[in-house]
Amino acid sequence: MSTTELKANFHKLIDGIDDEDQLRDLYEVVAEYAYKNGELDALTPDQIKRIYDSLEQVERGEGIPNAVVMQEMKQWLKK
Repeated sequence: MSTTELKANFHKLIDGIDDEDQLRDLYEVVAEYAYKNGELDALTPDQIKRIYDSLEQVERGEGIPNAVVMQEMKQWLKK
């Protein structure tokens, strides 16, 4: 799987999480990993804004349920 495909799948997984506590837990894990690896320093203000915008979209219920994402992935993997 290419980097682009991994990123797209990761975004779909995040979009499918509706539970705020789970999102916060995931965010903390990813943020800690990025911080330890110096990745947060590389984020632009626009990228940071887009991350927060995405989290707000999920809070408004604009995400894709995880079950739907998993089904789409299964179908995609069969191709």
